[in-house]
Amino acid sequence: MISEYILFGLILPVVILWGIRKENRLEEAQLLDKKDTSVLRGISAFFVIAAHYTGWVEKLTGGTNAIFKGLIGQLGGIGVLIFFFVSGYGLYESYGNRKVDYRYLLKRLRGVYLPYVLMKLVLLLIEYLCHYDEIHIWKRLFGILLVEDWFIHVIVIQYLVFYVAKKISGRYVVLISILADIGLTVIYVLQEKPIGWFNALWLFTFGLAASQLQPQLVNMIRKRKWLLMAGTFLLFVILGGLFAINKGAAYANVLKPLSGIFLCLFLCIVMRMVRVGNGVTHWAGKRSMHIYIVHIFMWNILAVIPDPICRLWLAMADTVVGTELIYRGTTFICNRIIKDEVLKSEKR
Repeated sequence: MISEYILFGLILPVVILWGIRKENRLEEAQLLDKKDTSVLRGISAFFVIAAHYTGWVEKLTGGTNAIFKGLIGQLGGIGVLIFFFVSGYGLYESYGNRKVDYRYLLKRLRGVYLPYVLMKLVLLLIEYLCHYDEIHIWKRLFGILLVEDWFIHVIVIQYLVFYVAKKISGRYVVLISILADIGLTVIYVLQEKPIGWFNALWLFTFGLAASQLQPQLVNMIRKRKWLLMAGTFLLFVILGGLFAINKGAAYANVLKPLSGIFLCLFLCIVMRMVRVGNGVTHWAGKRSMHIYIVHIFMWNILAVIPDPICRLWLAMADTVVGTELIYRGTTFICNRIIKDEVLKSEKR
């Protein structure tokens, strides 16, 4: 459909690449700075929206080009890989050399869990008013409190694993996290969870490892940037292709996170040579969690609109407006519940 080509084949690349400029940062000590991680979160959110909306429109119309659908469809998985890598990397950058106490938990509570619960309660109220007879209110409330959305569930688990690992041994946080991931992987396999759960676990922990091993990685990039750039990109393509070809086979589940590791390394190298980002990607980066939740809600709530293309454009517009309103509202409330003064003086 022409609307999908315009939105995700033309507008999306322009939004992501707008403002890109050459900037040599090879001598910097960090793989990624805060601007980089914010932009990557925003790009990840856009990738997930593109994959979801393209797939959902295609189900209703059957008119999307197979190649275009396949390419855009892969963006969703790539977005998840990048998001969890950046989350792990950013967490270790903030707390790798610091002790954690109750303030760490309060910060995660204010930054992730409380905004999530408040956002879901607002959306549940809207859904209840629109589809009164179809909502099992108490079941949904219980699900929200237990974090019913898988990606928020996984990141909350990883935040708790990191806290426990830091309490056990600050030196071996990554090793403890790997052991925890092995245990969680076994649990998820027994529960027959989708592959996205495993990808998220391991990319988050790789983000921790990348931050811990940052001096060695930075030194390698300085000496062999072109070789490493070509090698990481090639391995990402090969492993990603093997995963796509063998999708469904048990061993293929290992290929996706491996391909994600090489993709993230490739991005770290590229972003040391160019500066990517603009107002739109930074806006999305700060609101990535809200975007993930709101865009799904908007698509579902607009099911009454019979025309898929009209529904697509309205869902996109409502996602932007809804995300901003809910982000501002939840941020205001969470900052009043847990004030900045409480989070200050975290142990160094």
